[in-house]
Amino acid sequence: MFALGSSPFSILFGKELRGIFISPISLSFCEQLRQVITLLICLSFCKQQNQKNRLLNFSYFLNTQTIKY
Repeated sequence: MFALGSSPFSILFGKELRGIFISPISLSFCEQLRQVITLLICLSFCKQQNQKNRLLNFSYFLNTQTIKY
């Protein structure tokens, strides 16, 4: 807080400045957090799809092997 003594003006001025600086930082952090959460959801979905594809490929491989023999 910027204080020039103990006047009420310096306290309000300090709170106002704090709000001016914290607000954009908070918004930026929230936006970044939202992007990270979206990315994690996407990666989780991709991982699940990859696992399903591996199971399908393995199942197909087993079926083709049993048909050959």
